Amino acid sequence: KLFVQYAKIHPSLGLTVEEFQNFLMYHQHWRPEDATDDKCVQLMVHYDYHYRAYKMYRANSMPYEFHLSLCLLSFGGFLSFLRSPENLLICKEHEEIYQDMNQPLSHYFINSSHNTYLEGHQWTGRST
Repeated sequence: KLFVQYAKIHPSLGLTVEEFQNFLMYHQHWRPEDATDDKCVQLMVHYDYHYRAYKMYRANSMPYEFHLSLCLLSFGGFLSFLRSPENLLICKEHEEIYQDMNQPLSHYFINSSHNTYLEGHQWTGRST
């Protein structure tokens, strides 16, 4: 659904550089200086590399569509990007350990009272 939402020009073949750039900036909240044309092309080539044979099959012996698809990020390449280190859920700034991690494990747990009750929904409800 997400792929189809952004793949407007050639939905059966893949995302253009501009469409992939829009996805990165508007859906993934990348900064414009991080989602440059060059960076998008680099990511597209890297994550779509293993899908060339599938693109050739998908083009169904239509050379124009195959050559066009080489400039696009296929659905398989898009999924590869989504599961990649380039698309981490956690910001790269938070990867570095900055706290004292030499204490016993039990010192890192949050102490919580057993007298806490949820009022309403488990996630959004109020607790007392």
